[in-house]
Amino acid sequence: MAHQLLIIFLTSLGIGFTGAVMPGPLLAVTVKESISRSKWSALWLSTGHALCELALVIVLAAGLNRFVFNSSVSGFIGLVGGVILIWMGVGALRSPSYDEGAISSNNPRPPHNLILNGSAVTISNPYWSIWWFLVAPALLIWAAGEAGIAGIITFYIGHILSDFLWFGSVGFAIGSGRRFLTGRGYKLAIQVCGVFLLLFGIYFIGYGGKIIGAFLLH
Repeated sequence: MAHQLLIIFLTSLGIGFTGAVMPGPLLAVTVKESISRSKWSALWLSTGHALCELALVIVLAAGLNRFVFNSSVSGFIGLVGGVILIWMGVGALRSPSYDEGAISSNNPRPPHNLILNGSAVTISNPYWSIWWFLVAPALLIWAAGEAGIAGIITFYIGHILSDFLWFGSVGFAIGSGRRFLTGRGYKLAIQVCGVFLLLFGIYFIGYGGKIIGAFLLH
């Protein structure tokens, strides 16, 4: 059993890294919040991300995925997700100039907002839904076949660990150096993230509209 669990863990960790390192909305938000809040922000964002994935693992393990995923749902996720990302992008572009006091450790901001942000960005990404409803089921079936419930739990742990390691490392590196980003440099970094979120939002709206259009024509 231990041998099977180790294989499942390493496989899940490796597959998780392939998705985590790809540029995406969560990375953009991680960079933004690590600069504007603290180097620990990425861990709270990853927690929100992990909670969404925990919910899906439970749903998939219960065998409900065949009732959840279809073209109309995917398209709807794209449209709503695009709007959410554009809203977050606009907020980033309107971010105020650098204020050391606003992000110092003496003035902490509630982590629950970051958890919610991490969840919102996760759900807003249609590719995340596609992966979890098209790719993950096969992997979960394999893990369950190898080690039952323990295999599914191990798969989940390996997968979210890749996110915490990657986004945590990025957030820590950027957040530790935020004191060097003053004035225009700080605002530019935040605005770059905002533009990135806007572009993803526009793309997701187009993606969702295309999927729904194709669904309605059939």
